[in-house]
Amino acid sequence: MLTGAVARRYAQALLDIGVENKALDQLEKELGSFVALLEENAELKRVLFHPSIIVAEKKALVEKLLAQAQFSATARAFILLVIDRRRETYFADIYREYVLLANQVRNIAHVNITSAVALSDGQVTKLKEQLASATGKTVVLQQKVDASLLGGMIIAIGDLIIDGSIAGKLRDLKATLQRAPLPTAN
Repeated sequence: MLTGAVARRYAQALLDIGVENKALDQLEKELGSFVALLEENAELKRVLFHPSIIVAEKKALVEKLLAQAQFSATARAFILLVIDRRRETYFADIYREYVLLANQVRNIAHVNITSAVALSDGQVTKLKEQLASATGKTVVLQQKVDASLLGGMIIAIGDLIIDGSIAGKLRDLKATLQRAPLPTAN
C-alpha cells in the first residue's frame, strides 16, 4: 500500500511538470531509460539501494551517469530529488505510475485481451473500434492466447475485467449450482 501511494505521489508531481512544460513524452522516455539502466546494471542498483551509502555519494554517481546520457534538467532534478528523499527503491514503481497517469492525460486506454485462440487482424480491428467507442479513448491492445479458456475472451481495461470465456461461464454455472438449495424428497 505504501509503495503505491509513494509512487503515485512522485509520479503525479512529475506529470504536473510534464504537462506544464509540454514534456510528457520526453520525461517518460528519460525516466524509463533510467529505470532500464538500473535494471541492467546490478552494481549501480546495489550502490543506489544500499541504505548505508550516504545520499551525497549516490547523487554524485547518478549525476555523472545522467550527464553522460544527456538527460534533461527536469529529469535530472527529479531523479536527484527522489534520491535526496531516500526513495530510490521506488523508481520502477514511480515509472509505472507515471506511464499510467500520462496515458490518462493522453486519453489512451491499454487493454489486455486473453483469448482461447489467436484473433485475426479483422477481429482485432473491430474489437479496437468497439472498445474505443465504449471507452471514448484511443485503445492500445495487447493480446495473449490461453487455450484453457476453451473459447471466448477476457478483456482487461485497468481494473475492469470482462470475462466472456467459456471457462469463466462454466465457473459461474458451477458456483450457481453449488449455491442452489438441494431438492428435498417429499
